[in-house]
Amino acid sequence: MSTTYNYDFRVLIETLSGSKYSYGTGSFISVTPGLPVTIPTSGALERMVNMPSMSYFNNEHYQSGSLYTANTDFLKGNFTNTQLLAADGAANYQFLSASIINSPASGSIKFEPNMSVAWTGSNGKARDFIKRYKFFGNKVCNVLGIPEDFWIYSDRFRLANTGSDQNIIRGDVLGNSLHVKKNLAISNAGNFASDIPFHHAQNTDRWVKWTNTSGSLPQNDMLIGYSNLSDDYMIRMKNGKRLVISGSNTDLEVNEFNNINVSGKSILNMNFTSTNQADGTFQISNNSGIVTLENTYNSNIGNMIFQVHGFANSIVIDRSAQSVGIGTSGPDSTLEVDGDFTATNITASGNIKIDGYITASGDLFLSDTDGSPSLHYDVSANELNTAGATFHINKSNGVDTSFDDGTLYVDASENNVGIRVTDPSAPLEVRGDIGTAGINQITAGTDQIKIHSTTAGSGAGIGFSDHSSEDQSGHLRFFMTDVDNDTDTGALFRLSSNQTLAFQITGSGDNVLALGKTQIRENDGKIGIMHDNDLGNPHQLLHLQSTSAPQLLIEESDSRFVRLGVEDTADDMCLGWDDGDDMHFGVFASTTDVTLSSKMIINSSGDVYIGTTTTTTGNRLYVYDAPGSGTPVNVVVHGGITDGNNNDVMLLKQLDKVNSDSKDRFLNFMGAGSTYLGSIKGDGSGGVDYETSFTGKHASVMKSGSYETGMIVESTGEVWGKRDDGTHLHTGLPKVQITTTNSSKKIYGVIGELDEYDTYGGYNDNFGVDSDEIPVTVHSIGEGLMIVTNVNGNVENGDYIVSSDIAGYGQKQDDDILRSSTVAKCTETIDWNNVTDTITHNGVQYKKYITTCTYHCG
Repeated sequence: MSTTYNYDFRVLIETLSGSKYSYGTGSFISVTPGLPVTIPTSGALERMVNMPSMSYFNNEHYQSGSLYTANTDFLKGNFTNTQLLAADGAANYQFLSASIINSPASGSIKFEPNMSVAWTGSNGKARDFIKRYKFFGNKVCNVLGIPEDFWIYSDRFRLANTGSDQNIIRGDVLGNSLHVKKNLAISNAGNFASDIPFHHAQNTDRWVKWTNTSGSLPQNDMLIGYSNLSDDYMIRMKNGKRLVISGSNTDLEVNEFNNINVSGKSILNMNFTSTNQADGTFQISNNSGIVTLENTYNSNIGNMIFQVHGFANSIVIDRSAQSVGIGTSGPDSTLEVDGDFTATNITASGNIKIDGYITASGDLFLSDTDGSPSLHYDVSANELNTAGATFHINKSNGVDTSFDDGTLYVDASENNVGIRVTDPSAPLEVRGDIGTAGINQITAGTDQIKIHSTTAGSGAGIGFSDHSSEDQSGHLRFFMTDVDNDTDTGALFRLSSNQTLAFQITGSGDNVLALGKTQIRENDGKIGIMHDNDLGNPHQLLHLQSTSAPQLLIEESDSRFVRLGVEDTADDMCLGWDDGDDMHFGVFASTTDVTLSSKMIINSSGDVYIGTTTTTTGNRLYVYDAPGSGTPVNVVVHGGITDGNNNDVMLLKQLDKVNSDSKDRFLNFMGAGSTYLGSIKGDGSGGVDYETSFTGKHASVMKSGSYETGMIVESTGEVWGKRDDGTHLHTGLPKVQITTTNSSKKIYGVIGELDEYDTYGGYNDNFGVDSDEIPVTVHSIGEGLMIVTNVNGNVENGDYIVSSDIAGYGQKQDDDILRSSTVAKCTETIDWNNVTDTITHNGVQYKKYITTCTYHCG
């Protein structure tokens, strides 16, 4: 379309009867269907807004009769616009609206192609229905967001199928989404030009089904889709049908799979079949638990060959000889291997022929149990090579084994071995010299290694020398008698060239084992490693001495060690360990226990943790315990001294400023959560603040009786605690009693705690609590709670409170002047209508309530 028609807007409509109608406004001219009409820019929008109204109906299914009115049908003349059709029903113009004006209905144009068109409306025009429509005018279509020059059907278009009629859509179908609720058939050359997405929820099955309708009941022979039961995507074959994947001179590849699993109740065969019968069929079949490899076309075929690319005759099965060859095309034995092979276990009841070498990574056992014991080794030009392994020759029927006429003899009945001895009387008997070159260790187990001479007094022993001379000088010797003019008899260990290393029992005095400057004393078991002092004087069980910072080192590796001793630079005592580890102090359950129960840990940063194994909190000191029974976790005790100076028990100091402010918290209080319950912190002026909701309290005592917290008490006039030493005048505590009179001027406060001795344990111990008394805590200033009644009228927020004739209970003060009898001021709006607690006084019932207040009698 050329730019001349940029503002042309027209609708072309086709009905079921085949009629076509072109939409226009009053300024449009009649044109041949399919040709454009130009609309000037001016007034185009207004004309579109004023398009006449047309009713349409939103319905997915076929309806008839009174379910809809004539206004829901598209009739040739059912219009209210001044441009009505001519009386003869000329079809050049038709009207259409994209929305319903002044109507609550919504949806799309209704299509009913199979309805009769013989019915006529009140205007005498034959009934007809829209089949499809298209729009022209690229500018207007772009603004309205509708496609240009495409046939458009309703979004809920339905083709009814009655009788033998078939509904066919010829040509291409263009749409954003195609929803098929029942069946969809595409014949001839139909195709989809885009992906076909199948949407499903995970809790539902969705299948593409191939249904066989030839029988009395439809059968779903194949399903492709999703199974909710197993959460898998599947191809299912039903009713004994086969799934065949065929091709012509092509390959079948299965890529990117971890496993290919074939499972079922009865898996009989897996066939790989060639259409050329001469090639035969390779079949893997399962019959009663036996897996058979066979050629199903020619059962008498000769050899079956398994071959790896580039390596002929990898495995050959000779059917006629019933032999298997590996690396050979003509096996002569039941199993013939041409080349090296490795096996973890071979057991043979017949003969094994090996033409080559046997290399065993484990033990190689050769035994004969047929009653005719003989083992033959035909070794030509080579020896039996068993380096790095164990070569066992097991006895059979108690027969001895001899090598080279007695050079090595094994007595099978006595389990003795003789070298140059044919009747060994010991597990190993050697006749002749023994060369020990290459022997690193001789292990005796739980027995002893005994060396003795067959001639008494001949001085049996072991001598070590660097040459074959009989000269004894320079030898390291172990002897047990008078040898080489040694005057002392007995066991002797001597390094004759010098005495740096000597073990000796002298026969008198202390028995000492000395190794250079190290000695072990027999009489007291003390060990001394002495660098400078007398070797004979270790003072403790272990004594390390040196003038050069002696230390004891316990080491597992260069990053796991402990050192105890004298520090090298400052000569201080030290206990140190690797700077990447923590030091644990704890207890063991016994001398053999390997698990330490840690009680205190010092980490590599110097932080100390007591009672916990968590060492990452970053605190310099962290102490945890839960002792219970009123036992404190920490106790700091000052021994006490009277010297006229301050005796501080604990000092909390902040070094970054002289006058600590509110950010400098000297002491915080916290419960199980992470929020502070209170703090003692600097006030920025040289003092401290105690951060909590303030209540001023006093300690006192009163006669035992039945009381409630929140009751008002007054001074009895008797002093309980008083300190006047000329310097300290801050303690003066009277005894108290419950008030019983109206507006008592002796009021002292409100009971906060009853009979809690530990709250003021120091005062109670110092001033005493008589046997007929109980300790109490009295609130006199700050905020808190108290009991009030309406005996003098309802107490309101802001009223002063005084004592009443009801013992311990408060009442409203008659005026708002702070007096000597004023106990507190109410800070709560009390809903007296809903107060249910009562008290009876002089036969009259009054209400009582625990209210919030501020105390004013302290």
